[in-house]
Formats: sequence, structure tokens, C-alpha cells
Amino acid sequence: MFRVLLKNTTTLFAGRFVTALLSFLTTVVLARYLGVRYYGEYTKVLSYILFFYLLADFGLNAIFVRETRGDITLARKKLPAFLGMRLVWGAFLAVLAIVGIWLLSLASSGFSPFVRMATLLIAPALLWYSLYLAAQALFQVELKFVRSVAAVISGTAVSFGLILAASQLIAPESETLVLLSGLAFVAGGAVTGLVALILARTRISLSTLRFARQDWRSLFSSAAPLGFMLLFNLIYFRIDTLMLTVWRSSSEIGAYGYAYKFFEFAIAVPTFVMSSAFPGLSKLELNSELFRRTFLKLLGLLSVLAVLVLVIGWVGAPFIVVRPDFVDSVIYLRTLLVSAPLFFLTSPLMWLFILLNKQRLLMVLYLLAMGLNISANYFWIPIYGASASAIITGLTELFVLVGGVGMLLLNRRGKNYESK
Repeated sequence: MFRVLLKNTTTLFAGRFVTALLSFLTTVVLARYLGVRYYGEYTKVLSYILFFYLLADFGLNAIFVRETRGDITLARKKLPAFLGMRLVWGAFLAVLAIVGIWLLSLASSGFSPFVRMATLLIAPALLWYSLYLAAQALFQVELKFVRSVAAVISGTAVSFGLILAASQLIAPESETLVLLSGLAFVAGGAVTGLVALILARTRISLSTLRFARQDWRSLFSSAAPLGFMLLFNLIYFRIDTLMLTVWRSSSEIGAYGYAYKFFEFAIAVPTFVMSSAFPGLSKLELNSELFRRTFLKLLGLLSVLAVLVLVIGWVGAPFIVVRPDFVDSVIYLRTLLVSAPLFFLTSPLMWLFILLNKQRLLMVLYLLAMGLNISANYFWIPIYGASASAIITGLTELFVLVGGVGMLLLNRRGKNYESK
């Protein structure tokens, strides 16, 4: 299993390296030509849309992989219905995003008419992302991660090329450049979705799509606890940017959002490792010695990677400054990186809950974490701004780690008591 894990994780890391390089260049170009103020506007819009991007998953892929249990024939048979459901879900989220930004603009001047218009232009990207997610579920069952990587690299390259061209043709530090950058994001998403569908090597048309309500109900019912857990996790992971929009300047949001981009890359590492390992783990008997040894080895690997990411990120933080008005991003990034090892441990913990079919406990844990995060941000952001938000991010993840381990221990102790 570890040979397959190493191969798939290496593939994901290689792909992530290329996409990270392109994303890094995109971020640098945007930061340089937009300046900290307009980059802050761009961050508001993108952070808001990415909220729905993450919500688009809703745990459905994990349930799809778990229920097919590595059976490629079954996965391909279920794919048309799964794709149909994903497209409807994506369309619903796109409409919800448009309505939501309109309501937020009524509540706070931070969500200006310009932010509302930019959101309206970018929202359709959720449909393309839904297409990619459906194909990715199949790739995960087939262990063909290179196809997923190829799709993402293609879309990221197109997005970068369009943004680079726009930065040379459009006046810097302008709303027009922000809007064109948003459209480039949509174009990149479209390329990613279409390439993923082509690489899935499954003929799908309107006639083959199955909008089977019974299948949807079953899948959403199984995914609901995990989906709500992801929602709560998403809220506490993204709510700080929205709250900063209410109380702090666009310049501060821009500096924090710039640092957060690099932090997101760092904490994506455990996600790739566990995405590669999950199909193999789902085939093992949970009470077996092989499962226990395999899981402990994964924890050891992730611990080593966490230390490497922290050290490399801390030393390299000053090199992210592309212009003087982004100098505050260094302290924000270092503050966030201190909490990075916690994310390396909570990622396998989350997947363990899923394997044990304890999604409801996970949902409760993240609901509590969300409440803690929102309360702390509401109290401290108006006083200390982005610095407080960075610290609260780490403290919330510590709560998740300690609470998750505690829940598993109590659940195991309860089972041992019942067996007696």
C-alpha cells in the first residue's frame, strides 16, 4: 500500500508544485500590479467565492469513494447520476452566492457595489468546479491522480496566462484589472472542468445524465454529517476575511490575504497525503493490526512533513514581499505557520472519523469550533485586526485536535464498557 501511496502522493505533490508555482506567479503579478488596496478588493471577492467552492464538495466525494470501495466498474456506473447531482448542486450554490453577496452589501459598506459586481461575474465558476469534482471522484477510485493533476495544471496555466496578459494591457491598480482577473479565474475553472471530463474517458451527454432523486437523497443523507462538518470547518476557516471586511481596511485585508495564500499551500500537504491514502485505508479491516500500523506510519510521515513546512516557511517568509506595502504579510504568514503542524494532525484525524463512520461526532466537533472561532474573531478583530485573526486560526485548530482525540477516546471507552 505504501508503494502506491508514495506514487500517488508524489504525483499530487509534483502537480501541486507546478500549480503552486503558477499560483505563486499569479499572486505576485496581482500583488505587484493591483497594490495592497486593490489586492484587498480581489481578496474579498475570491475569499467569498472560495467559501462556496469548498462548500461544493460537501463530503460527497468521500462518500462516493467509500461506497464504491475501489470497484471501478461500479464507480463508472454511478458516475452519470453523480455528475448530474453535482451540476445541480453547483448551480444552486452559484445562485446562493449571488443572493448572499447582495444581502451582505446591504449590511456592510465593505461589500461595495464593485465587490457585488465582481462576485456576479465569478459565480458561474462553481458549475465548472462541480464538473471537475465529479471527475475527481472517479480518478480517486481508479487511483489515477495524474489525470486530476493534469486538469488542474491546465486550468491554472490558462488563468495565469490571461492574468499576465491583462496586467500588461490594463492600467495597474484599477477596478478593471480586478474584474478581468476574476474572469480569468472563471476561464481557468472552465478549462479544468472540461479537461477532467475528457480525461475521465466517459461519454456523458444530456441524454446520459441521470437526475435520480432517490440516488441523490441516499448520497446526501450519507454525506450530510460530513458535509455540515466541512461547512462548519469552512466557516471558521474563512469567516475571518469576511469579518475583517467589516472592521478593517482593504489594505490590511490585502496584506493578510496575500500571506494566507502561502499558508493555504502549506496546509494542503496533509490533504494530498490523506487523499492518496484514503482509498487504500478504506479497504483495510479497521480493527486489524495492519490498519493500526499503517495509520501510525501516516501520522509519523505527516509529523516530519509538518516540521519541514514550518521551518522552510518561517525562513522563507521575508522573500514573499514583492513591494513595500506588503511588508506586514511576513508577520501574518509566520503567525499562521506556527499553527501549521496542527493541521497536519487534524487531517488524518478527520479521515479516521469518516472511516469509523463517526461523521456525526465530527459535525458536533466542528460546530463547537466554529462557534469558538466566530466569537473570538468578533471580539478581537475590531481591536487587533488581522494579527488576532491569525492567532485565533491556530487556537481553533488546537481545539479541534484535542477535542477530536478526546471524542475518539471516549467513544472507544464506551464501546469497551458495553462489551463487558
